Amino acid sequence: MQPPGASRGQPAGRAWHGSRPAQATRRALYALAALLWASGAVLLVLQLWFRQAGELGLVRHPAEPALHTTHGVLAVLGLFGLGWITARHAGAALATTTVRRGGPLLLAWLGLLAASGFALYYIPADDLRAASSWLHAGLGAAVIVPALWHWGRGAR
Repeated sequence: MQPPGASRGQPAGRAWHGSRPAQATRRALYALAALLWASGAVLLVLQLWFRQAGELGLVRHPAEPALHTTHGVLAVLGLFGLGWITARHAGAALATTTVRRGGPLLLAWLGLLAASGFALYYIPADDLRAASSWLHAGLGAAVIVPALWHWGRGAR
């Protein structure tokens, strides 16, 4: 008989099987990543194609402020999840010989994405902020590629 919280050879209270997250943990992290990516993609679409003409030029779409807030909250949760999985999953992988290129690539990509996101809020110069915005949008739109590559390789 297994103690409460234990599953298939895992001690109670542990959410990991080796260095791979348990299925419920993976699903939660995948859902968070999907929501974060989707909110960013919708924001990008609204900013590129749904600006409206106003008295003083182009005006943001009315949904943008709420979507920015949602994206920001999801980003904070995502950074928490990234730190947690980096400490548990990546740390365990580094302690073994199972380190592959996909994990460090995804981690570096997400680090650049987070840094460019922070820059959007903390860089006051308009030209640097515009560059950071395009960098963040490009990294964010394309992050799906290394993420799916890493997650797909881990499913084998």
